[in-house]
Amino acid sequence: MLLVGLLIFVGAFALLLRPKNTTGPVLRLNIVKQTLVEGKRVVFFRVNVADGRRIQLVGAQRLCGDRKEDPSQFPNGFWAPSQGSPLGSPQKGSKEFGVLAPTNASVWRLKVTVWMESASTRKRFDSMRVLWTLMRKRGSSVYSATKASWQAFYTAGSEALESKWVTNSVLRDNKDL
Repeated sequence: MLLVGLLIFVGAFALLLRPKNTTGPVLRLNIVKQTLVEGKRVVFFRVNVADGRRIQLVGAQRLCGDRKEDPSQFPNGFWAPSQGSPLGSPQKGSKEFGVLAPTNASVWRLKVTVWMESASTRKRFDSMRVLWTLMRKRGSSVYSATKASWQAFYTAGSEALESKWVTNSVLRDNKDL
């Protein structure tokens, strides 16, 4: 009986470690909605991940014709006033985020750079083990090393995504389009 239980446990663990197979693009930048927030036109986007991996947004640009507008050029005028920047946070990576529409362009696109974790659970666990060992060698407690290695974001690659064209049409009655 113990042997049967052990085989079931090992089989389930092996299923967790195998990489997920997907067809088509793994990441896609989608436009969710357009609305007015505090009197400013905001377009909300979401990066959809086909295979459930964690992602982290690390860069963004509004593409207006041949101009590229970076958040650093507009410290108070790039992200939706209700949210702030989603850059650098794996917790915000797959969530909806808002970008202020440029006032000097009738059509534009958003380009984001995304870091993604490895599709292989085994590779992520190997990275966790390496970080944990390094932290322990440098004097961190078992608790600190375990917590940091569990919460860390292990990048396996990056991808640049562009949205479809956004048209700055007139919003009617302050309602979502």
